[in-house]
Amino acid sequence: MTDYGRLNDIQGIDALLKRLVSVSSEKAVSSREQHPGLPEDYVEFLLRIGAGEVGSQNYMIYTGLIPAEEIYGERKLVGRVLLFGDDLCGFAAGFDTQTWRVVEVDTEDPTAVDVAPDFATFIAQKFSEIASWQ
Repeated sequence: MTDYGRLNDIQGIDALLKRLVSVSSEKAVSSREQHPGLPEDYVEFLLRIGAGEVGSQNYMIYTGLIPAEEIYGERKLVGRVLLFGDDLCGFAAGFDTQTWRVVEVDTEDPTAVDVAPDFATFIAQKFSEIASWQ
């Protein structure tokens, strides 16, 4: 079980999380079946904390994974990146399905850039960053 309790150390975390809604266990099971190897920390986050808008239109965590080509078209990422969220301004984040590390993608240059070893690390960093803007 991932320790998401460390998110409580982020000043203003309640305001960031208030719009998130937990996904159903059926949705989580479906995601696991569709994507073998899907990181458990990601699934646990969706079940325990949720998906939706983070903060005041600062970030969106999707209720499920979206193939990168649905947003970026047939480019370098096809079949390799599954997106789980975006900053509502052109940067999306997701998993490199070859390594399950977290990557970010820019709409201007849709190349996956490795940004975190796992979802828990990424989301803690992202929430800290967003909290600093508030």
